[in-house]
Amino acid sequence: MYITIPRALIVHFSLIFSQAFGLQECLSDRPGWPTHRTLHVSDKIVVGKYDDEWASALCCVYTHVEVSSSIDSPILELYDGSERKITGSTFSEIASDAMGKICVMSMGSDDCSENSECVDSAFTPADDRAISEVTFVQSADPIFSGELEVVSDDPRFVWLESPLWSTKDNYLLFSDVKWEDSSNNTCGMVWKYDEEQGVQEFLRCAGLAGPGNPPDNLPDLLEAGPNGLIWGWDGEDDLIMCQHGMQRIVRFDVGDVSVSGDITPNRVTVLVDSYNSKKMNGPNDLVLVGEDLYFTDPPFGLQARSTGGSLEHVFKVMPQDGVGVYMLKGEMRNEAPVTPTRVLDLSKPYVEGPNGITVTSNGNIVVSITNFTDPRVEVYSKSGDSWSLSQRMETPYRIEGNFSNFPPLTDGLTYSPDRELLFVAGPGGIYVFSSVTFERLSFLRIDDLTSNCEVGGGYLWITANSRLLRIPLANKKGSPPSSDANRYKQIFWGEITFCCMLLLILN
Repeated sequence: MYITIPRALIVHFSLIFSQAFGLQECLSDRPGWPTHRTLHVSDKIVVGKYDDEWASALCCVYTHVEVSSSIDSPILELYDGSERKITGSTFSEIASDAMGKICVMSMGSDDCSENSECVDSAFTPADDRAISEVTFVQSADPIFSGELEVVSDDPRFVWLESPLWSTKDNYLLFSDVKWEDSSNNTCGMVWKYDEEQGVQEFLRCAGLAGPGNPPDNLPDLLEAGPNGLIWGWDGEDDLIMCQHGMQRIVRFDVGDVSVSGDITPNRVTVLVDSYNSKKMNGPNDLVLVGEDLYFTDPPFGLQARSTGGSLEHVFKVMPQDGVGVYMLKGEMRNEAPVTPTRVLDLSKPYVEGPNGITVTSNGNIVVSITNFTDPRVEVYSKSGDSWSLSQRMETPYRIEGNFSNFPPLTDGLTYSPDRELLFVAGPGGIYVFSSVTFERLSFLRIDDLTSNCEVGGGYLWITANSRLLRIPLANKKGSPPSSDANRYKQIFWGEITFCCMLLLILN
């Protein structure tokens, strides 16, 4: 299956065709249709270039470029259908080798002499993908509309999670699960970012905020901070937060947080802290669906310094008899703490657990599964009173470059109902799926541990290890301004015009 790069950058002779897709026109005096000389490359090595830059670079050398997820080695397909293998591990190296082969083939020398300056500037070592540069692997309708930006890599950041956008006040909250206090306890932080003030401390030791004493083993915990954040029943001042340190979910008004980053314990309400008279493993992520609160409860927050953060260890010491998805009935929220209902039992005889969660508009529960040998996203549909696995979404890419030794982590996710898209933080970057068909539409390469994401303020906000990133989104549903129908009409009539002109020339 072939996947296209930004705005279907497949070079064509027709000016009207190019205009319909908003691309630079590529001219060639070579015979045949666009596939008469095609470079096939893997989607794993494509550099993050954009629209006209891509078109300019590709027009220099190739008539047609296809980016495929099904090939590992690049191939140059010639006029007669024969193929030549291309060597190189980066796009620059592959482009250079392909250009060299084009220059020695029949009918290729003119391309090389005419475009040598363009080729030299288009394919330089600077084009090799660096950490956090974007790889687009998407449909013709763009999802993103600009470049990936590092908003902050503040040296105080440790392990960032769960960005949450305030539409009302235009700011972002996000968790830091491993932030340490002056005693080196990983009690965590909720950070705040806005355009005017930049990054600020919002709530210190957020993993322990509220009533109750810290756990006895706090000095040994690696991730005792906060994790999932959502707005609650009373709107965007009502914050609901998962706490790894206290193994519970709490709720409070953001207005009760002092300017020094503290909150009085009795201003924090404990919503959930146990199931079957045992402490929760460690609520991780959550979503409000109507009046009901759904959340995941893996034991990842129990990772200990004394065991080197072993995941096998946390599954042995977790208080519950398994992992799963739970639901708290909204009508009971004022009776908190409330014993939730286990909706999905996701226990397996090996180390894996549910992580991010959302629920789509048609009622499907979507859960990312953290399993370093089988990272994936699962979709559960309800029939009667029971839930069953209905879809499995793969996250096949892996981190490349400096951080290639990091594990393939599938972590948080977010749902954009107006775009009908699911954004998943997974191995290598952000995966974009249709929330209707669950087809993978796009991949945004980041090449770092990517923990979570959030749609807000015209951006997709991304927490990636110890950095806060963002990338601007295209308009709703990722559609270009003109409708698909009008665009295809333009393409159709453009092809008719081209064919008529060709017949006139031949006659």
